[in-house]
Amino acid sequence: MNKYNIILIVVDAVRSFKTGKDERDRLDIYNKLTENGFYAFDKLVVSAPSSVMSAITMLTGLPSFMLAQNYNDFQWEPELYDILPNKLDELKYDLYGLFGTKEMRDKMKQVFPPMKKHLLDQGINLNQKKWSNRELLGTVIKYFDNEISTKDNPFFLMTWFNSRFDWQTSDIIGELIDYLIKKNYIENSIVIVTADHGYPDQSRGLTSDGVDLKKAGIPHDLIVTDDNICVPLAIRFPKYSLADEKLSSQYSDRFISKIVSQECLTPTIYSILGIEYSPNKSIRPERQDIVSEILKQDNSPIRSDARFIFQPNRITSIRSDSYKYIIDREKKEEYFYNLEVDPYEKNKSTIDNNQKILALKNIYDKTEEKALQIWLAKISKGLKSYNFEGILGSSKECDVFFLGRTVFFIPFVQHLQGQNIRINLHVLDQNIKTLIPRDMSEKLESIKLIKTYKLDHAIIILEDSMDSYLVGKLKEIKASKILIIDILLNSYLSKHSFILKNKINYLLAPINRMYYRRELYKSDYLLFFGDLLYITKKFIRVIFRKFSSIFFLKSDSNN
Repeated sequence: MNKYNIILIVVDAVRSFKTGKDERDRLDIYNKLTENGFYAFDKLVVSAPSSVMSAITMLTGLPSFMLAQNYNDFQWEPELYDILPNKLDELKYDLYGLFGTKEMRDKMKQVFPPMKKHLLDQGINLNQKKWSNRELLGTVIKYFDNEISTKDNPFFLMTWFNSRFDWQTSDIIGELIDYLIKKNYIENSIVIVTADHGYPDQSRGLTSDGVDLKKAGIPHDLIVTDDNICVPLAIRFPKYSLADEKLSSQYSDRFISKIVSQECLTPTIYSILGIEYSPNKSIRPERQDIVSEILKQDNSPIRSDARFIFQPNRITSIRSDSYKYIIDREKKEEYFYNLEVDPYEKNKSTIDNNQKILALKNIYDKTEEKALQIWLAKISKGLKSYNFEGILGSSKECDVFFLGRTVFFIPFVQHLQGQNIRINLHVLDQNIKTLIPRDMSEKLESIKLIKTYKLDHAIIILEDSMDSYLVGKLKEIKASKILIIDILLNSYLSKHSFILKNKINYLLAPINRMYYRRELYKSDYLLFFGDLLYITKKFIRVIFRKFSSIFFLKSDSNN
């Protein structure tokens, strides 16, 4: 095995091309890096136009849409797939995750050690929502000078800058690369400089960071045009590596115009280090390393998703060199762009019988089915411990209520049908009916819209326990015996127990956060008192709202 260092530098929100209109353009540094032995790629197609989803793919080599049910309930699942930091930790690598936003620090705390207060740049702290790129650069260099340089182990560093509102981002990244060269970290390292996603081109009329997108009702992470899902990539292989030899003979100028998938990054690291995927994991990357993908004759179309598999408003694109197929599940639209004649994706075309587009649609169908099968297996395994007979008694017929808007209910219904239970399915609206596969629909006793009436027994599948509308619908269902199952397969035998546990979880969330941050308190006692103050204020707000509601109810009854 080759124990090279790995340095992964991510810049938030950078397009793969230049428009000359804002700071989200392709940074100059990406092409300049070819002077330092890097290969610069024209387009890397990301797994999703979302920071968290993109990070998941960068650290697993897997399409992120299939690795979680939804954003709120995301958690890393090492029993299902390999996670790069975990794998490197087993190989005695030192791990460093240095992120400029609090959101990413919180999301990545399961796979990277907590950041150390004494190694932060002067004037910043871990509770800040965002650091400037200059502050993050200072922190990265401080880590190198005071921590990384003092150890003999190979290391994996992932750091995350932000192009938003910073016209000097290219210079900042250039300074970091110059530092790595000066300190002799480049020659014996895999160095990757990329972005998590792009950003809508101003020519689309969406010019600011969030406000205009929200006004138009189109958050940027629901847009799958190339300006938003294609990003720059620069990669430098270790000196004398076979990967460099293979590419240098064909790309002497070190600029590669072929598109590649973000899913290739982890396989590239595995290939260069000479490590194998765990044989006992059920989900493994299907993409090869970047060199193999570049040199092979045929280019496999690349999938990008807005949202995880069981989230509403899901939009998916399947992109080949010449065409892009898009399906908007919420609007029930399918269309494509001919990228050769319409590279800026201004003219939607209907699918009709276009065989090339039907081939892309077929890829979508197959990958969608694979993801559903993964979750069917996971959910079915989890449901084996449920005592459905305790709810149904001797009856083999049951009313199943689905409180949600996606295909989350399908594995549940399939499992129950496999138990020879006859099902009356109750859904929120007509749109849900269209999501039911024909073979499943034919086996259902009935499909009804949810109404308020009394039943003997009911099984309730709740897609999002944080959705007040869905919880409100839950309260309307009346049954003598009830079983509620949420998206994490937690079960409740009454609505009261579910609502009570939800309230307890709401109150305990900050305490759980303090548990995960316990290592940070050793070096930053002020952070502990800040978190304690936050919990106290939250508790007081809950008590105040509770007594206020009681007071107003009494006032109304007296009037």
